[in-house]
Amino acid sequence: MTCKERAIFQQITGINTIVYYSPAILRMSGYPSAKAATLAVAVIGVANVLVPNVSVFLVDRLGRRFLLFLGTAGMAVSLGLVGVVFHHQSAGTVVFYEMIGYIVSFGIGLGPVMWLLISEIYPTKIRGQAMSLATLSV
Repeated sequence: MTCKERAIFQQITGINTIVYYSPAILRMSGYPSAKAATLAVAVIGVANVLVPNVSVFLVDRLGRRFLLFLGTAGMAVSLGLVGVVFHHQSAGTVVFYEMIGYIVSFGIGLGPVMWLLISEIYPTKIRGQAMSLATLSV
């Protein structure tokens, strides 16, 4: 898989859906009020901000490839569990934990590591312009 294909994969994995629609997903899963769902979304947001910082420390120790595989596998399992829970109509607070698992997996793998990989493939001389074009094309 090329770097561009990985970058596209990063965007189509569902992270935007989880982030944007998490209040609605939590309400559909049985959260008692909009206030409770909003508080849960705040926790998800904090995880979304903090977890990529952990990835910064892990990337050189564990390797880019390992973190990409770990993150992608965690995302697949988490989204699969969300689907299973909704299919069996037994949602509830377990959906919150599955969404946290998804955000943590994205924050360790595809989120930060893809941008690192894209920046590393270009020579230093043209890195700024090349990153601009890469970002535009994704």
